[in-house]
Amino acid sequence: MKIQINHIGKMEGHADFVAEILKGDVQSAKIITTEGARLIEGILIGRHFSEAPIITSRICGICPVVHKLSSLKAIEKAFNIRPSQQTIKLRRLINLAQIIHSHALHLFFLSLPDFLNIENNLNLVKKYPKETQLAINTRQWALRMIEVIGGRAVHPIACEVGGFKVWPRISELKNLTDQYETVLKNALGLVNFVISIRYPKFSRPTTFVSLTNPKEYALYDGDIKILAPTGQVRIIKAEKYTQNIKEIEEPYRAAKSATLAGEPFMVGALARINNNGEQLNPLAKGLLKGMRWRLPQYNTFENISAQIKRGLQKSVLHFFLIIAGK
Repeated sequence: MKIQINHIGKMEGHADFVAEILKGDVQSAKIITTEGARLIEGILIGRHFSEAPIITSRICGICPVVHKLSSLKAIEKAFNIRPSQQTIKLRRLINLAQIIHSHALHLFFLSLPDFLNIENNLNLVKKYPKETQLAINTRQWALRMIEVIGGRAVHPIACEVGGFKVWPRISELKNLTDQYETVLKNALGLVNFVISIRYPKFSRPTTFVSLTNPKEYALYDGDIKILAPTGQVRIIKAEKYTQNIKEIEEPYRAAKSATLAGEPFMVGALARINNNGEQLNPLAKGLLKGMRWRLPQYNTFENISAQIKRGLQKSVLHFFLIIAGK
């Protein structure tokens, strides 16, 4: 028997699902990405280095900032360019703003409807108008922060190799940070809603991979930490990435996959908390303690609640600290 679902909604991208079942046993199960090939690497060939960050940000419309920053950092590493501390602080700030806006979008509008047994997102808005407004307000604030620093909210253009084409206005940054109390209150309201939801009981021991930095909860810079299901921890330099993690192409996927020693691994919010949970700030630690998790957490559904804690790890309070230079 063959089961085929030709469209899976409420996700970042487009996908199909195909499973083959023989006498009640699942013989194979595949998620097939159906979006067109992006061909980013090919587009970059022959281009001036300054165009690379602009092009690579087009990998995603929800999280273009991290792709642009990664490209900028790679070019600066190759040319031995050291950006100013002011540039780095603004990059950290725009990166954190992207995390807040993308997590608010993914959490509330892409993930939660399925767990609340709601097929149409418009019905989610009708049933939870207060929570919807909290998600929208939090996300709009973060998008405005990206716009102020990056020049526009989607595919920002102000960031460039070595610095910025145009510096953000201090008055605009201050106007956003003056909204701190309201934004944090909105975010906490959304947190309480998300962590109250009961996710399926599931456990899949896997390898978690994330950035790590002894000085901070790593989101912008650091080495690569690998936590195996056996508990073994390995740290590798970012420059050794391609020697350890291999990208592979499969005939049923337009996007590439990646393996570590031939095996799959998990990245993202849950991986960061499993790898760096001891570095969470007191607010995020308190939320984590209240959930009574045992780390490492192997229920991948909990990546949803991990996203909200990771967003609060840096929280809007951290924006103040960055701007203040602390």
